[in-house]
Amino acid sequence: IHNFHNFASPYRLGFGFIEKFLDKKLINSTNSFVSVSRVCASSLVSRGSIWNEANIKHIYNGISDKAIKHDFNLRKEFNIGSSPLCLMLGTYEERKGHEFIFRVFEKVFKKIPNAYLVICGGGTENEYNIVQKLKDKIVPSQNVILMDFIPNGANLISQSDLLLIGAQSYESFGYTAVEAMIREIPVVSTNTGGLVEVIKDNQGGFIFNKDDYDGFSDKVLRLLTNKEYRIEIGKKGGERANSLFLSNRMSKEYFNLLND
Repeated sequence: IHNFHNFASPYRLGFGFIEKFLDKKLINSTNSFVSVSRVCASSLVSRGSIWNEANIKHIYNGISDKAIKHDFNLRKEFNIGSSPLCLMLGTYEERKGHEFIFRVFEKVFKKIPNAYLVICGGGTENEYNIVQKLKDKIVPSQNVILMDFIPNGANLISQSDLLLIGAQSYESFGYTAVEAMIREIPVVSTNTGGLVEVIKDNQGGFIFNKDDYDGFSDKVLRLLTNKEYRIEIGKKGGERANSLFLSNRMSKEYFNLLND
């Protein structure tokens, strides 16, 4: 099995002959190509020889444990208290859509000025500085907090009201969405890559076009201002995650593939 967790790219100009040769060798030594989402697997169409000759499948990622260890108290650390809190997890790469989330929160602050947005992730110093400048330009508020990467960052999810995903490209699956759903925390996300396979409207979260600031912010506002609605959506997310995205289901699919 050749397992890949990102999108295939077309043959490069000047290197196509070598890459096609290597693809042929790979096909001859591999029974199946498996990726983490349908859209990621289908990206192999750009590698013609693999797409035409190989056995291509997708098996969704699985989560093994929803146990929460509160080794970092987010609300206490930043004196957030019981104020509405949205969380964004991910590296500080441009493709993760920090600018999009800032534009959304620009609208959220007009209706809920005491809301908080916490962003946690890793990245280079340059990537972090770019996001910092975008924040200062679009939402120069002390209620927008940029954190460095911390271990077990998923444990922050249960301390938040919503998980926000603003990805603009190359999102092969969306594991943080599953981590939120298993904890019954609603997710509001863009419709990039495999995210549309993980998140379904009203089933733990909502999906919007990656330039739909208004629709995205309206949904964030409704969820933050309606606790019963937020709890209802969160419970549906837990049901969806337990039905589709547990590790025992993932293991069984790989077991069946290996024994096919």
